[in-house]
Amino acid sequence: SHSHFHSHSHSHSHSASAPGRGNLEIPMLNKPEPQSLVADQRAVKLKDPKEIGNWQIVASMYKSFLKGSGKTAVVFCCAIVLFAKFVRVSTPFMYQYVLDTVSTGAVSVSPVFRSIFPFVDNGVLNVFQGSFFLIAVYTVSKIFAQFLQSANDVLFARTVQPAVRVFGREALASLYRMPLSFHTGSNTGALTRSMERGMRAIIAVLSRLLLHLVPQAIELLLVSAIVWWKAGPELALVCFATVAVYCAFTIQTVQQRAHYLEEMNKSDNLATNRLLDGLLHYEAVTLNNRQSHEILRYDEKIVDYQRAQLKSSISLAVLNWGQKCIEALGSGYLLFRTASSVLSGTMTVGEMIMINTLLLQLMGPLDHLGANYMFLMQGMVDAKEMFRIIQDKSSQENDRETAKPLLVSRGDVEFKNIHFSYVDHAGQEDKGRSHKEHVLCGLDLKIPGGSYVAVVGESGCGKSTLTRLLTRTVTAKEGDVIVDGQDVRDVTFQSLRDNVALVHQDPSLFNEDIAYNIAYGKYGCTEEEALSAAESAQLQPVIAKMNNGIYSMVGDRGQRLSGGQRQRVALARALVKDAPILICDEATSALDVKTESNMMDRLRDLRRGKTTLLIAHRLSSIVNCDEIIVMHQGKVVERGPHAELLGLNGRYAAMWAQQAKEGSKVVEDDAVSEDLVEVAVGSSMSSDSGCGCGHAH
Repeated sequence: SHSHFHSHSHSHSHSASAPGRGNLEIPMLNKPEPQSLVADQRAVKLKDPKEIGNWQIVASMYKSFLKGSGKTAVVFCCAIVLFAKFVRVSTPFMYQYVLDTVSTGAVSVSPVFRSIFPFVDNGVLNVFQGSFFLIAVYTVSKIFAQFLQSANDVLFARTVQPAVRVFGREALASLYRMPLSFHTGSNTGALTRSMERGMRAIIAVLSRLLLHLVPQAIELLLVSAIVWWKAGPELALVCFATVAVYCAFTIQTVQQRAHYLEEMNKSDNLATNRLLDGLLHYEAVTLNNRQSHEILRYDEKIVDYQRAQLKSSISLAVLNWGQKCIEALGSGYLLFRTASSVLSGTMTVGEMIMINTLLLQLMGPLDHLGANYMFLMQGMVDAKEMFRIIQDKSSQENDRETAKPLLVSRGDVEFKNIHFSYVDHAGQEDKGRSHKEHVLCGLDLKIPGGSYVAVVGESGCGKSTLTRLLTRTVTAKEGDVIVDGQDVRDVTFQSLRDNVALVHQDPSLFNEDIAYNIAYGKYGCTEEEALSAAESAQLQPVIAKMNNGIYSMVGDRGQRLSGGQRQRVALARALVKDAPILICDEATSALDVKTESNMMDRLRDLRRGKTTLLIAHRLSSIVNCDEIIVMHQGKVVERGPHAELLGLNGRYAAMWAQQAKEGSKVVEDDAVSEDLVEVAVGSSMSSDSGCGCGHAH
């Protein structure tokens, strides 16, 4: 197992060339994604988020409930709820018969009872014999009703857990299907909180509906029918009206409180955002002495949350007082009418007590109706918030129905008449750009398969946009992106991204060890493959300085590594993937010139015969490319080998001259800064020999 392998690897001090690991695999990545996840991704099908209703949310949750727990378990759980209600309603009947028996005492004493209790008065023995069986039944029925309620709570908890897991898996799958523009335009802290609340909402909504509100509605109908049978339609109407007014008042008041709950959620989200934002940028906060500022920003949102919470508490107090008033008026009138019937001889004392007991028994759970309905509404608000985030179907990355797997032979890449402008996930023009501005304007570009090509140009000319179009993290409104004669819109996302490896300037690393981060590029990656990729990415000197070698932890977002080291880990991940098409988007910008030059030479050797596209700012790193493409204002203005472009004395030559003028200072600064960071980080990791895990203290 992974835990065994990992703990074993951390129990010793490792170097990059530690023996005895020959055929061990990195097991966390050697299994393909479960097929069930693919099926579950499309289980929740709702309308546009603005049109989402509460019943649609409940229906979707119920489908997940059936899907996760099984129809038999759900039906059995509901059957127990109904049976418990019938037992609960029948209990006051036993109470009535006991009282009527006690009040009349019209039962003769049997010889058996006389022989058992010879010293008891005959009248008392009459009552005892007549009511003994009913008392026993009454006691057992109350115990059994409570047992059913407790058993159902346990059964429900067991059956709802798989539903929560299914719903959470579907939600996460939907988030992964959202495009890059959605995630760059969303706050991760708020997104996480919304998903957590949405997960809790499933339990809140289903438990309140299935265990409380629906059973109470059934009990109300049963009680009204019994009172009608025993006392006529007037008292039945009183019972029904009391409960109906009680429920209507509760629902109306709680609905008015719903916006307080939304305010609380909004303030909670903003407070969490500010907390995470400050902690994630801890270094910037402390170096600029802005701790007090961040604390005040966080405190502002806590105050907003507490204001909304206070309003909610006041409205809850009004709700509880109103409920008690309605309950007192209804039960008081019912007691008056039944007492009058007893005095007039049309009703027995037992029947009077039975009817009032039924109403009080019914009103008991209704005391919690406000809380149950509040939790239900809170669950609806939480669930709707999550649905608004993940159910924007028009923005999700879904394969076309006719999509086929991408088949790559040569690795030819072609951009045909591409017009593109950035649009956010809500369909609005990017606020950072003019609404008329297009990043790419009629771009035509063909990259031969197996070539080693670089793209250069000023910031904002569309270099990185090419990589996003090729990987379909964004889609052009006009034009086509073709790979080996196949339009990328007509192939599956999975096959496209299996055939393209991308290394960013600021790579994303997991809070795991270096081996995990490298092996993430390939299912079933072995340790030998990870070590080989690390060597090709010039990581060996870094790994050798670390106490646990390739199994050293990189920290949150790779913060234990320098910028250049993070880029090398990301490049090693891409080399392990060994995709037919490799894109390096300024992937070596944080390296010193010497290390970058060595890595570029090594990369070219490893990528012979495979398409490699380099997005570069430092021109000295791309002089050996087969072809250099120069972009300006969204178009290709020059292309050719380095020497040929210099001979044109155009835009590339001007860029080269400018960098050559500043080159000596750039080289010196890069080399010094990278070496200092590597020494500092390596020293920090290797000095921690106490815990044996490579963590700096």
